[in-house]
Amino acid sequence: MKQHSTTLPNGRTYYFVDEPPVSGETPKATLFCFHGFPDQWYGWKHQIVAWSNAGYRVIVPHMLGYGSTDKPSDPSAYSTKNLTNDLALLLDALQLPQVVVIGHDWGAAVAWRFALWHPDRLTHLITMSVPYFPPSKTYIPPSEASKRVPTFAYQEYFANTASTREIESNLDTFLLAVFQSPDATNFTSSQPVSNNEQNSAGGFGASIPFVLKGQMQALLTGDKSKIKHHPTVVSNDELERYHEDFSKGGMNGPLSYYQNTRSRFDDERAAGSTLGIRSNLPVLFMFGTKDSTCPKGFVDRMSAFVRDLKVVTLGDVGHWVLIEAKERTTEEVLNFLEERKDHVVTMKEYNQVLTNGHTYYFVDEGPRGAAAKGTLVCLHGFPDQWYGWKHQITPWANAGYRVIALHMLGYGSSDKPAEPSAYSTKSLCDDLAQLLDRLELQTVVLVGHDWGAMVAWRFALWHPSRIYKLVAISVPYFSPSQEYRRPSDISPWFGYHEYFADLVSTKEIENRLDVFLSTLFKASSRRPATGNPQSSQAEETRKKVSILFKGQIQALMTSEESTFEPPSMVISQEELAEYVLDFTKGGMNGPLSYYRTDRIRHEEEKDASLSISTNLPVLFIYGTRDPTCIPAYAEGTASHVENLTVVRLEGIGHWVLLDEPDRVVKEVLAFLNPQSRL
Repeated sequence: MKQHSTTLPNGRTYYFVDEPPVSGETPKATLFCFHGFPDQWYGWKHQIVAWSNAGYRVIVPHMLGYGSTDKPSDPSAYSTKNLTNDLALLLDALQLPQVVVIGHDWGAAVAWRFALWHPDRLTHLITMSVPYFPPSKTYIPPSEASKRVPTFAYQEYFANTASTREIESNLDTFLLAVFQSPDATNFTSSQPVSNNEQNSAGGFGASIPFVLKGQMQALLTGDKSKIKHHPTVVSNDELERYHEDFSKGGMNGPLSYYQNTRSRFDDERAAGSTLGIRSNLPVLFMFGTKDSTCPKGFVDRMSAFVRDLKVVTLGDVGHWVLIEAKERTTEEVLNFLEERKDHVVTMKEYNQVLTNGHTYYFVDEGPRGAAAKGTLVCLHGFPDQWYGWKHQITPWANAGYRVIALHMLGYGSSDKPAEPSAYSTKSLCDDLAQLLDRLELQTVVLVGHDWGAMVAWRFALWHPSRIYKLVAISVPYFSPSQEYRRPSDISPWFGYHEYFADLVSTKEIENRLDVFLSTLFKASSRRPATGNPQSSQAEETRKKVSILFKGQIQALMTSEESTFEPPSMVISQEELAEYVLDFTKGGMNGPLSYYRTDRIRHEEEKDASLSISTNLPVLFIYGTRDPTCIPAYAEGTASHVENLTVVRLEGIGHWVLLDEPDRVVKEVLAFLNPQSRL
């Protein structure tokens, strides 16, 4: 595979393979794979192509000290903090805000520490063969560690600088030892390890032992006849490749990883209690039962420190799970990513204070300045957060765009004025224009869903020079009117607007947040494919839609029923709990105030000369079964917007960015770069 390279700001050069999805489409995610000791990127050869075929971008660096990557002579360069800082810089150079981190052996140890030092850069963590060891309160040198866990004694030898020359002088023997096949009658990780088992515990679960004290050194300097004929997990050609690579590059770099226990302890002690595995980080750990360096007791202990943990045990497999159980490893990772694609995503939030005193919080991902193809500003709807864009932010950032997703006024950490007038669309648009000024952004692509789409349309009216493309999702364009009309006069499907506009709704909804949110996020909230809302079928329609007609949502909020059967939702129960927590803290007054400004919006717009610029390219995406997106208005948008592209998602409801996340990603990218459709 082709190797790429980049030089980091600290002067270190890393080489890596970078395989995009075979399909050529936008990757589902980027898998950032760390190899172990004594390996190369090549150790992931069985997984790279398979994961690429499954739609993922796969990046595998030669870790520091290996292959063509730099090989500093100073062991301190290999401390886990320095290594994770390098890898974060590599992600910066590749313009990747977040990735799935995957590690084996020392790559797993670095991956665990990457999750400690750079928690906002991971969406998922997958480790193999090395379990999580939390930061220690006291320093444990390798000599003491080998007394406590005899199968860790080989690390004491590797930590001694004398091992470098002995291993380099006996490289063929060393490689045969560490890559030897596991023996079915040998040590299993479910067994305890004691000093009495020094003759039975093999190396990495193999029959020629090297993990106990003195065994590796004796093997390198003693009789080598037995190991020369022992089977290995790699082919002879592959062994020759490893031999050639380590003959050229030497073993100082790889062995330096073992010589940094003190540096790691000092770095982590200085950080104090701030270091820990993020509670909402999905973690998969895989290990072989015949890996003598991975006692099951340490695996079992991880659950006390890793909250969202899945463990896969591979029977009769040794240390080299990615080779010995290559198909199983490949599939377990793909299954895990599919299972956990809807987990709660965490990204770093920034904030800006405007001249009117309003503070806005937002996530800001992707390249900046000249490196960015453009800036997408994403506006969420009701009752959402910036988090509603979780499926789109990273793919758009990976495609080369800066992506800014706001907590709209009244939501999340952004300010929550009590006065409804602060939430008029003109006031919100003026805030957004001022935020762009603060961020030194002259023009942007505005992307909005639901109320965010409504604000985006109005921004194109009030600040046309600040937007060069517009994407509206689920809410069509409503032109300014000379005559004020209540939402329910426009359509009975908008009856819920009147309840939200009533101040009494705030307390009633806050009292039943779980019911309210699960109802609004329900996957089945789709309008029947046929039927007039005022026909004889209206009663059945009301049952299917459940909240849209006047009085229905209030009836649900004030019901005295003690039980409620949550509907099928477009978000997970874990995500629902986060939304409930957020709105419990922030309240519903701000979000509901958007519905209390219809009259203000009418007064602001009725005498203004406002229209969508004929030069503004607009993409409108909607689901054909969205009960709040009236077909006549969706189709009528074309009479007011000249430069319009419409994407109809058949059979999809209101939450298109959650129901069809990949389609939204692709349609927006194609709109931004029409050549990508060719």
